[in-house]
Amino acid sequence: MNIPKDVKSRLRYLVDLSWKIFQEKINSKQIKINKEASMQLHLSVILKQLGSLFCFEPGENFTIIMEEFYKGKNIDIICSIGNIKTAIELKCLNEKTAKGTYRAAYDISRYQIYKDIERLESYRTDFELCKFFCMTDDSKIWDTNVKGYANSFNTGDGYLAKAQVYLPPWKGKWKSKTLDKEIAFKNNYEFQWLKGDRYRFLSLDIL
Repeated sequence: MNIPKDVKSRLRYLVDLSWKIFQEKINSKQIKINKEASMQLHLSVILKQLGSLFCFEPGENFTIIMEEFYKGKNIDIICSIGNIKTAIELKCLNEKTAKGTYRAAYDISRYQIYKDIERLESYRTDFELCKFFCMTDDSKIWDTNVKGYANSFNTGDGYLAKAQVYLPPWKGKWKSKTLDKEIAFKNNYEFQWLKGDRYRFLSLDIL
C-alpha cells in the first residue's frame, strides 16, 4: 500500500478507500442500508475511523461534518485534512420504498443523479475534491436499455454523459416545477457501476 504524501492525493485516497470498505460491509451483510440517511451515517463512521490515521504531519487534523448548509443546499458529507476539503454527495436508490412498494419514478431518480453531479461541479470553487457516490439495487438505474423519459438522463453502465445541456422531456407535464429545470454538465462523466452481491455501486470524481 503506497499512501500518497501530498495532502490532496492522500485525502482522495482516504475517501476512495472508505467507499471500498463501505461496499465490502454491504456485500458481507455486516451493515444494512434502507435509505440515504443510513448510507450517510455508515460511510461517515468509516471516514471518521480512518481519518485520523491518515494525518501524518505535525499538527494535521481530520474533520468531518454531515449536512453542512452551502449555497442554499445541504452537502451530505464534508471532510478535510487541514485546509484541503472534499464535498461528498450520496444517493441510495432502492428498488422498493421503506413501505415495501416498488419505486416507479426511476426517471426522476436518474434526473436527480444528474442534478447532484451538476451541483458538485459548482462546488469546485471552494472544494479541492468533490465526489459522488451512489448505490442501487434497481436495474433501471444502471440498465442502458431503459426507454421513455428516463433515457434522457442516461445513467446506464458504461454510458458517457457528455458536457452539454440536458433538457427534461417532461417539462410542464408534472405539478412539481423543480423537476423542469435543465441540467448542464461542464465535463464528461462515464457511469461505471461496480457489481456487488445485491447492489451496484457508482463512484465519480467531479471535475
